[in-house]
Amino acid sequence: MTNPSDNTHESKSSLSPEIAFGLLANEQRRAVLQWFTNETVDVVKVATLADHVHEEIDTVDTPRQAQITLTHCHLRKLANYDIIKFNSDDGLVRYQYFPQIEAILIIANQYE
Repeated sequence: MTNPSDNTHESKSSLSPEIAFGLLANEQRRAVLQWFTNETVDVVKVATLADHVHEEIDTVDTPRQAQITLTHCHLRKLANYDIIKFNSDDGLVRYQYFPQIEAILIIANQYE
């Protein structure tokens, strides 16, 4: 988990608790954001995130299934709130650091 005091990610403005909890209510979105908080890079290909989601979530049968769901639903939702920047043309996802999202992920990971 990224520690805000030694974080290499750029911090963004805050989200309301309702929006933050709503975004993290989905297991695939949590897996994507968890990947970013565990890594030191801020930009990644959708295929890499799809592989991670497939490995982490039992109900996702294939990386292709994860990629379709991420591309058409979950990444767009995260992008709508500027949690990520998503370019579907080149398949790149750029993480935007939100301290409250990472704080909620820490708590959620204790119960998963």
